[in-house]
Formats: sequence, structure tokens, C-alpha cells
Amino acid sequence: MMMTDSNPRPTKRQRILSVSRSQLEMSTLPPGSPQLPLDTALRPLPPAILLLALPGLLAHPPTHPNFGFSLFLSLRALRQCLALPALAPDLECHAWTSLAELGMRIIESGFCAEQAGCDWAIGIDLEVSQSFFARSTF
Repeated sequence: MMMTDSNPRPTKRQRILSVSRSQLEMSTLPPGSPQLPLDTALRPLPPAILLLALPGLLAHPPTHPNFGFSLFLSLRALRQCLALPALAPDLECHAWTSLAELGMRIIESGFCAEQAGCDWAIGIDLEVSQSFFARSTF
């Protein structure tokens, strides 16, 4: 008894050994999308944007073994971002808001200056209240 599949799967793509530039451009971009030259060099991210992105990239759930370390690195990244000279107002507002959210997560998780090894969290309660004040002035 032969059963036919009502939804056949596509065949596996074969590796192409040599591809011309025009074939590559036509195969990778959907029709109507803007064409970017293949020799466009990538530019490095500005430090402020990279530092603001780090807390999202380092996020771990509270049950993860590296949760405390991710909070430490995120706090350090946000503090360094706020210390940058001539920070754009929208990035500064984002940094202060992220610092407030991260500080509340640190306080809620029980990291404080009284615990051994948590000296990185000294003054986080003052920073959180300062960030709420700074955010309200924008």
C-alpha cells in the first residue's frame, strides 16, 4: 500500500561550489528589497549603544547559576554608559531607565552590601532613586 503525502517537503538544497556575484545578489534578497553592495564594510557599534545592549544580552533567570554575575556585568555596563561624555539625550534616558529596572531587580534578588562578595551593589538603592529623578526631568 503506497501512501502519498498531501504536503510534500521540498528537496534538500544542493551546495553550489561557484556562484557569480549577480547570482548571489539575486538569490539572497527578496524581490523589491533595496540592493546593498556586497563589499560594504560593517561599521563598529558606538560604545553607548553596545553598552546599552549588554544587559539584554546577558539576561538570565534568577535560578541560573550565573544570574548574579549577569547582574554585575549589566550594572557595570550601564554605569560605564552613563559615564560616557556627550551622551545623546535619548540614549541617556534609556540608560537611566535600564539602570532603574536593573537596580530594582538587584534589590529584589537580595544582593546588598552586607553580603560577602556583593560590594558591587553598594549604593544601588541611591542610584535607583536618582535614576527615577533623572528620568522624570527628561
